[in-house]
Amino acid sequence: MTISGLLACLAVGGCTKFSRARYESIHPEMNKLAVERILGPPSAKFSDSWTYTPEEIKHDKEYYYVTIHFAGDKVTQKTWSDKHNIADNPDGKKPIGPPKIVID
Repeated sequence: MTISGLLACLAVGGCTKFSRARYESIHPEMNKLAVERILGPPSAKFSDSWTYTPEEIKHDKEYYYVTIHFAGDKVTQKTWSDKHNIADNPDGKKPIGPPKIVID
């Protein structure tokens, strides 16, 4: 990306690397640095997982988010959550908004 392209991108609210295609390229045993290079910085980092909630869709009715699970520095699992797979959730309810982050 050129400097002018980067400045234009930042002027309209920032750039994101996050996409479904990039999510699909994440695989088990990939390290955290590789995940961040592909998806960009996560919305939230926890001891065993990272959550991605793309800024441009947080208030869209097509809300989705991704969780990447780790054991140490390696990916063990990834989850894409949206209206199409919400029935897999234990309570079967659609989320009303972004996941709440609680820090003790």
